Amino acid sequence: MKIIVECNYHCGTTKEVEIPFNIKDIKDYYVKWGEFNYTLNGTDWASFSVEGDPEVDWKRPNYVTVYSEGYEQELLSK
Repeated sequence: MKIIVECNYHCGTTKEVEIPFNIKDIKDYYVKWGEFNYTLNGTDWASFSVEGDPEVDWKRPNYVTVYSEGYEQELLSK
């Protein structure tokens, strides 16, 4: 019997960044494609890179699911 084992792992990065303003001045923010996008006044957006070396915990996946061949039936999930 062939099965498909799907594992989901946690991956994260950390980067230290010097900013020329007070963190409390940030009105809104989001991260997309390794860029920290922020607004100080609610309208004009700016960004800086937060890309760092990825750290992946390969020992402990967030979850594991086992399917029958072709993803026809979920056999196990943990």
